[in-house]
Amino acid sequence: MDNTRAILKNAFIDAQLVGYTVKQHTFSTEFETKMKRIIKYQKGVLRLINTTGKRIACIILTALICLTTVACSIEEVREPIIEEIKKFYVNAKELLTGTAADEVAELFPNDVSKIIGTSYVSKSKNQYVIDDEETVTKFIELLSETYWGEPEQFEDFEDINTYWTFDFYNQEEKSLFQIKMCNDVRYVKSKIAIITNGEEKHFYISNSIYKEILAFTNEKYYLHDSRIEDYDKEFFESQKTKVITDIEENEAKTIKKKIRNLHYEIEYFLLSEVSHLKEKDSIYWDYVISEEIFTDPINEERRKFDMNRIMNYELEYIISTVKEESIKVKLSEALKLWNESVNSHDLEGLFKVHEYVHDYDYYAFNYPTHYVYSESADYQGLDDYFGHLE
Repeated sequence: MDNTRAILKNAFIDAQLVGYTVKQHTFSTEFETKMKRIIKYQKGVLRLINTTGKRIACIILTALICLTTVACSIEEVREPIIEEIKKFYVNAKELLTGTAADEVAELFPNDVSKIIGTSYVSKSKNQYVIDDEETVTKFIELLSETYWGEPEQFEDFEDINTYWTFDFYNQEEKSLFQIKMCNDVRYVKSKIAIITNGEEKHFYISNSIYKEILAFTNEKYYLHDSRIEDYDKEFFESQKTKVITDIEENEAKTIKKKIRNLHYEIEYFLLSEVSHLKEKDSIYWDYVISEEIFTDPINEERRKFDMNRIMNYELEYIISTVKEESIKVKLSEALKLWNESVNSHDLEGLFKVHEYVHDYDYYAFNYPTHYVYSESADYQGLDDYFGHLE
């Protein structure tokens, strides 16, 4: 086999050289001497240096990796390293300049690294920490989306009632600035106070942004957030017939009115009190349950929560009036959920009950949906269906 391969190889070479004359080049003695010196040098010193350098580099790199791994396994060493990497600051003054908040931009610090929100609605004064660059930036940008009114436009700014505070800190944990949320969200304009360099300045901002600020550090709730888009009008017509089956005309009118009023009442309650009831240890939950007249612990107004009584009275009446068993079952589920949620301080459950009432009002008892003027109604949900009639 080897002889055959050698013969073929030589034949191939001979075939390539047919017709060509290979001229042998003779190099000078000086050239040959230089080339031998270069080859010897490369094989010797340079090769030694190159190999040794690589070995030393690998040893150093391995040592560094080992040291870093060991160091990061020790909490006392690891934490300062992580904190150093995480360091940042946000220039609030710069972010607010040229926006709706331009007139107050100069009051804000230029090196914000952390914001701590404190809830005075909570019995335990719950705190919420914002300490990453993206979220700190978003919070400050939110402040740029509202006008900041002149303080003299408020006649009753003498007594400041604090519902929330937001304290701004720099990288050295030094307190730079404070925002005080000073009034109930039920009002059209919202009071806000800024404390900087020991001086307190008063402003008012839009109520919508005031609510957004209060919702920034905890869960946000929506009255109308349905994802259902395909409506079966024939199904709704059948439900409309079902809810008033075997009920006298006057009685049918009564329960239609009651479900509509109940719908308005729960919407007004949730829109007004959502910021007060987000935390399970809110000072206001006890008054929702007791239904007693009380003096508001923050603004000292005389108040009373009637929603619990209204829900139980009105829904029990409707349940006892309708004849269709499936409707009774569904509305009884809603009433049970309401009472369980009130007792467990579960705001999400109250919003779920609103969905039941909403669907049975707009898509059963009073279908097709129509406008009836009410200051407390939220008309944004006229086209929303939550699927609770299924």
